[in-house]
Amino acid sequence: MYTSNMAEQQHNSFREKWAFPSEVKEALGARRYEIKPTLQTYRSGRAKWLVRFYDGDILLAARDAMELTSKRTGTPYHVCLRHEPVKRAEPAAHDSKGTD
Repeated sequence: MYTSNMAEQQHNSFREKWAFPSEVKEALGARRYEIKPTLQTYRSGRAKWLVRFYDGDILLAARDAMELTSKRTGTPYHVCLRHEPVKRAEPAAHDSKGTD
């Protein structure tokens, strides 16, 4: 059974990960941002977009984004990752020489 508490938790989880580009722009101290489509898709099949944040002509950051449609107005809008994804650490290289 899907409860309103579960819906609220799902909403909060989404808001922790995703934000409006204007919110990320402010957090980064960027002056502007641009949103462009990519040729990639998420596992869900939804088209992947890219938001680039700039200070003048200097690129400060880029975030993956997606386009959603407002249930209330039917107009599209974008959200992007609030933080850069954490890159997985490469495994430590082992010395090929044997140890004594």
